[in-house]
Amino acid sequence: MIVFTHDDRLPSAIRSTRAPAHIIEIVRGPNSVVSVIDSTRPADRLLDDAYAIAIDDAVPEEVKKNAVPMLCREALEVVAWDVFSARHFAAGHARVDTEEAWDTATTTRQRVGLAVDPSNDTAIGRWLSGGSARRATMTVATKGVHAGVGDYVDVVRSARLATADLAKLT
Repeated sequence: MIVFTHDDRLPSAIRSTRAPAHIIEIVRGPNSVVSVIDSTRPADRLLDDAYAIAIDDAVPEEVKKNAVPMLCREALEVVAWDVFSARHFAAGHARVDTEEAWDTATTTRQRVGLAVDPSNDTAIGRWLSGGSARRATMTVATKGVHAGVGDYVDVVRSARLATADLAKLT
């Protein structure tokens, strides 16, 4: 058993290299209740959290306005990193080169573009035109985090579709 903290590279390396591993997270909740959570796909967990916030009437509108788009953007970027890094490593690139290319892409659109096709700047446009969920999620990830969104549940549904589409590129 290997224990890691939230920002360790091991989970990312396992996902990007497609190593046969099952990643779990042990969380201590209220009243010291311990739960085991599957962390193999962090985008799913981020979107589960976004959905929980979206449907909870007790969550203030201001929290929803900020949290839901941010969680959707994080989910999209996590999948983009997984796809990009898996392809980059498979092509023989070193981790430092892969991380440098990722860090150079400073916007969500650029990072998704790396996952779609790092050698073609126009490929992202074609990928986005492949479905309304993709376009809607990119809008939420780029503009919605600043301006807010309308239907929170619909935003999460679109993000689930878009991240699943992006993950298929691996």
